[in-house]
Amino acid sequence: MATVDTEREAVVIRIVFDGPPEAGKTTSLRALGVSLGQEVETPGEERGRTAWFDWMEYTGGFFEGRAIRCQVVTVPGQVWFFERRRRLLEEADAVIFVADSQADHMEGSVQALREMRLLQADREVPPGLILQANKRDLPGALPLETMRERLAGGEPVALTESVASRGEGIRETFILAVRLALDRVRALVARGELGDGPPDVDGAEAMLARLRDAGPGAGDGAGSQPAREAGKSAGGGAAESVVVSNAVVSNDRPDGEADGAAEKSAERPPHPPDETVEGGLIWPPVGGRTILHEAVDREVRPRRLAGGAWADFGNRWWLIHSPGACRFGDEEGGRRALVEWARWHTALEPYLSSQRSVVLSPDGSGAWRLWQIVRRREPLAAGLAEAVEGRRPQEVVEALADAVRALAALRDRPEIRHLGPSVDTVTYEGDRPVLLSLMPPPPGSDPDGGSRRARRGGGDEDVDPSLVRWLGRELEAWDGGLDALVGAAGELPAQAGTAVVRLLRAAAA
Repeated sequence: MATVDTEREAVVIRIVFDGPPEAGKTTSLRALGVSLGQEVETPGEERGRTAWFDWMEYTGGFFEGRAIRCQVVTVPGQVWFFERRRRLLEEADAVIFVADSQADHMEGSVQALREMRLLQADREVPPGLILQANKRDLPGALPLETMRERLAGGEPVALTESVASRGEGIRETFILAVRLALDRVRALVARGELGDGPPDVDGAEAMLARLRDAGPGAGDGAGSQPAREAGKSAGGGAAESVVVSNAVVSNDRPDGEADGAAEKSAERPPHPPDETVEGGLIWPPVGGRTILHEAVDREVRPRRLAGGAWADFGNRWWLIHSPGACRFGDEEGGRRALVEWARWHTALEPYLSSQRSVVLSPDGSGAWRLWQIVRRREPLAAGLAEAVEGRRPQEVVEALADAVRALAALRDRPEIRHLGPSVDTVTYEGDRPVLLSLMPPPPGSDPDGGSRRARRGGGDEDVDPSLVRWLGRELEAWDGGLDALVGAAGELPAQAGTAVVRLLRAAAA
């Protein structure tokens, strides 16, 4: 529902607290109201439970010269209020999904999150999503990684933790939600779809009237039968601004150095990107913010590599890397490079692992640096090694057939052949073979890029050199006999079996 209210010179966004019953949505909003010095309204409360919604407004910070006005709403969690929930969610610019951290409440959270995703499935520019793991102080609270896996299922998602009853973690979650909502605003601007004018709903009373006028499904509290079935299946003052404006601000960064100190400062670890990065400096526009939040959730410690590159490979979940050629003396140069990188990634999107982002941020020395953030995944080599370790010939040849098929599919694409698909840089996402490695600079932006090419091996075109080298090393320790593998390959479909036999012969040579 984001809109530009030109009369009030404000950008209006809506942030919605969603989640299962009694997870802490209302408690979270009330804690936020206390923190910001704002009143929270709860029309139609029934026996201490939210029957319609909770409502709070807050104005703070600026977006491209206009004040940021936030409408913050909770939805009722009870299944019979499903239609009210649907209507409140359909205009969200960011959703904070509040999940109870206790193990015996996990299934309810999984179900509610699934429903919420279904409700948002048709939106071309979906809202940003944060998973707020609440009640972290209770005995038996699940580890965060367990909650991430159960709720997100491996997809990139921003995860925060809170104790709403004490107000802990609420303000930080709200700030992130505002940033995600503003990223959605930028995406709408780029599509020419940002609304212009006062918001359709301006205040709690207007929202209550709108829901009551919507008909029985939203207004009578019972909800229609289809709606119920879908629900089952599917501390500062008001003047203080907590919203980060379009400028990049971070109090813990040192002042920028003069250009003359650039060479000296380049030897110091650059400041990695953090959550204060402006939305226009993150690709992709909406999902990139979530990836950034996930990647910097733990401390990032870049280390210098050859050629002036910096990287943090110590993160268990993410690769964070900045090539040596990706340091820029001014923001404008960095922005131009970011556009090139975004186009480069977009052009190769069908062949790349999906969870990756490119971020431009100040490096702490007055310069700017581009960073790649890529989700760690196990390459083909890991699955092959597991099959070989199992010593079952049939499993080994089946894994080899999958690897041959994946590498051939990518190697035969001229636009990515020079990126060197190998058993160490390729994996499967579903049925799709993808590159999971960091990307080199786009063509034309790297002085050595035109000469670096990964060539096909000579001879048999069905045999990938990286796979031959890997398998050759493994066969040295294989005590099951090459003939057993060749025999097992004969059980594969004809084309796959022939390719595997050729591979085995080449590796054994």
